[in-house]
Amino acid sequence: MESVPRPSELDDGELEMLGSSCKDYLRFGRLVDAVVSGRLPDERNLLVRQNTPRALLELGFPDLPWVMTRKHVEQVLSPKIFGAVHGHGLTRYSLKRLPELMEWPAAVISSPTRGIVCVLAERDPEGLPLVMPCDPDVTDRSATLRGDVNFVLSVYGSVGLGARLNRASREGRLMALDLEALGSLIPEHELKELARAEAARSSETIERRNEPLRAIASRAPSLLDGGTRNRGEATHEVSPRR
Repeated sequence: MESVPRPSELDDGELEMLGSSCKDYLRFGRLVDAVVSGRLPDERNLLVRQNTPRALLELGFPDLPWVMTRKHVEQVLSPKIFGAVHGHGLTRYSLKRLPELMEWPAAVISSPTRGIVCVLAERDPEGLPLVMPCDPDVTDRSATLRGDVNFVLSVYGSVGLGARLNRASREGRLMALDLEALGSLIPEHELKELARAEAARSSETIERRNEPLRAIASRAPSLLDGGTRNRGEATHEVSPRR
């Protein structure tokens, strides 16, 4: 990953972008605190970021606000319980870093079931690499924005990430990867296997990564089609754009 440049090394436009990103980091942190303290209204979704990071823009993500439901935030912060589907056990500090971690994902894959999955360069309290499933370019009908957004579905520690990435590579679903960042997240033998596989199909990979994101997302079921939301609840209703 690239190191963060000093403010003195940035031009006016880059300084403005840096200032906007810092506002996102602070805003989301305050919203997470509001959820934990019970001060966030039930009908509100959380604004994670005002715009899309450059690394994701280059992959075809639309430059839209990123949002996350209050319910999903609560699930991400809830303790892990054996046998329970929800409860991912992240610390409040780790979740507050989400807008920053999105700047340089360690990998991005097209999910075989829904949307896109970003691998984040961070671990959960148990040492598992964090992943962020998302549904790009949908409509937020909550009281937050009531417009087109990129939707964060969850953040959690992924078991078997190396095998998951290698399977995505074999199936042509790997959109981008940062081998240096992945070096601290997956075992060395899985990293080498992934590097060899991607080197062998480099030209195919470049072509695949340039495919428009909307075409990739359209091949997976939408959030509502998955049946995970109640169409009658305006607070959380998200529908795909047509």
